[in-house]
Amino acid sequence: VDPRISHVAWHDYESLLWISLRCSMIMQKDASPETQAEAKAAVARWEEGSYRTIRNEKYSLIFSAQLVRELPIAPLFAAWRPFFFSWIAITRKVQFMLDSEDVFSVAESAPGMDKETLGGVITKDILVEALQAANVEDKLD
Repeated sequence: VDPRISHVAWHDYESLLWISLRCSMIMQKDASPETQAEAKAAVARWEEGSYRTIRNEKYSLIFSAQLVRELPIAPLFAAWRPFFFSWIAITRKVQFMLDSEDVFSVAESAPGMDKETLGGVITKDILVEALQAANVEDKLD
């Protein structure tokens, strides 16, 4: 990790996304050996290699709805896929901000813009709203 990067709250929200996706993919108890291998290979692309390689793999997923659709999510977590789409869309907004401007310079000068949530783009409440909108609980029955 680049020592110039300060740890902020949105890093935790993004980390939780990757952990949640990982768990939803590797818990393939009743899946075929091929599906289990596919899930392990997908997760390995986010965990192995150089920082740049891992970042590029995650970046590709954030910006490709097709890759998200193809994730080998275990049947137990299939109801979570709409929430993952929403969460990834929120993470995409964060990445757009980071790619398009010096967000930390903006944070210093813009009232209401904070480094922790990138001005409220990614917060606990935003993620809870996305979870509620995905109606995951209704789909678990």
